[in-house]
Amino acid sequence: MGACKPPTTIPFFLPLLPSVLLLLLLHLPARSESKVLELSDRFLPMRKEGMWLIKFYAPWCGHCKKLEPVFKHVGQSLAHEPALRVGRIDCTRFASAAAEFGIRGYPTIML
Repeated sequence: MGACKPPTTIPFFLPLLPSVLLLLLLHLPARSESKVLELSDRFLPMRKEGMWLIKFYAPWCGHCKKLEPVFKHVGQSLAHEPALRVGRIDCTRFASAAAEFGIRGYPTIML
């Protein structure tokens, strides 16, 4: 498969995302167990139930692999927040989910 390709348009919040993730890492206590849920296409009907922070990834993507420990830590840090759930979707297995959200490159993180 090819290299990770960047999205063709940059969402307005993308430049702020590293700062937000860093603040979350610095100010929220970490827990020992990961709270990053492995999602499937069955997630689509319930996506509007509450607030989600979702990472769309491909297992072969080098950038996704580098982001994994950071995203796992974010999931641990947000474990005490019942209103916000953290999950990830393998877009190579669940292409319908990637299409539904308009994913064009990996990794993509959406709130």
